[in-house]
Amino acid sequence: MVIMIEDTHKDMTVSRQDFFELLKKTARIRQWKTGSPGYKKAAERLAGFWSALMTGNKRYRNNALQAHIKLDEWLQYWSDFVMAAYDEGDFPVKSCHRIAPVSYAWHTNFLEFLFELMDVSGDGVIDKSEFTNCFAEFSLSPEECGKAFDEMSKDGEIKKDEFAKLWYQYLTSTEESDPGNSLLGKLYTPAE
Repeated sequence: MVIMIEDTHKDMTVSRQDFFELLKKTARIRQWKTGSPGYKKAAERLAGFWSALMTGNKRYRNNALQAHIKLDEWLQYWSDFVMAAYDEGDFPVKSCHRIAPVSYAWHTNFLEFLFELMDVSGDGVIDKSEFTNCFAEFSLSPEECGKAFDEMSKDGEIKKDEFAKLWYQYLTSTEESDPGNSLLGKLYTPAE
């Protein structure tokens, strides 16, 4: 699945458990022990993202007992997000009223979380080593990560504002060659 959330149970849904798996990977990347301050902060942030996603997802709100998002709902959610960004002509967009009110306010914090996840040194830039080590946790090869990083980086690093632009491009681009399409590893489309 896209957006760094893996369908850990391979049941074509995104669930709270998938966010917990992201927390475990985050802890490994950042070398945090369970219960450490960094781990606790990441756990709180991810729980907040999940809660915001659940309350902000228009399909979820129609079924208050649903504790997951089906793949088609997940993809529709992100599609609506992209369309809201196009409509607003701005990024990140905070809300959408195209079909039903949807809040995307959590997205700015999620983007910051992703940047901080990769910027292990905390120096405000992501270097090739940090990028490669991060995505090794997501089963991408070092060669693939290195190539993707080289396609995106300027002077061997990615600054926070550049990361935000690459993220926007990742979500909105229709051009396969756009650098943002490499942000979460090189995107591949299956052969027809």
